[in-house]
Amino acid sequence: MPKYYTGLGDNEISTIGGSSLSKSDSLLEIIGNLDELNSKLGTLMAFINSDSDSIYELDDINIKEMLLKVQNKIFSINAEFISTVNPIFKPKNLISESDTKELESNISILSSKFPDLKTFVLPGGSIQGALTDEARTLCRRCERSIAKKFDYNSIINRSIFSYVNRLSSLLFVLELYINHKKGSQPIPPKY
Repeated sequence: MPKYYTGLGDNEISTIGGSSLSKSDSLLEIIGNLDELNSKLGTLMAFINSDSDSIYELDDINIKEMLLKVQNKIFSINAEFISTVNPIFKPKNLISESDTKELESNISILSSKFPDLKTFVLPGGSIQGALTDEARTLCRRCERSIAKKFDYNSIINRSIFSYVNRLSSLLFVLELYINHKKGSQPIPPKY
């Protein structure tokens, strides 16, 4: 039977392909944040897959396929970061400008399916909408941790910055779309 632990982390060290890093290393913070985002997207997908509503399969976009593709892209981003420690993990599919353009296209399609937003809105609405908003906030955390470790000139792949930034926008629009289709009216904050 395979062993699913090494015990090396007991000493505050993580090993990636033979390279050791302190668990407090900012690279591991990025990897962990991206992993957390991907897990939240997995939870969202589980709720969407158990939902009998047909709002996820539009003529011009399949939300389930879109989210699955995003999850794979997040794995590629994580592999790119891990490859800075060990090149063996370099992904076959690097994030590119065309990936960001695809997110922008999806944002345009989804945002055309609900009324224009005129104010900030409180998170919530449907379960799927709330999970989407939670994923958006985790995406923003990923963006901040990447910016904390790398500036625009030193990052291994500049397309990662724009992709993660646009992904949070897509998740916001997806939340608005889902809540609109589920009949949840946006609630503006009182501040």
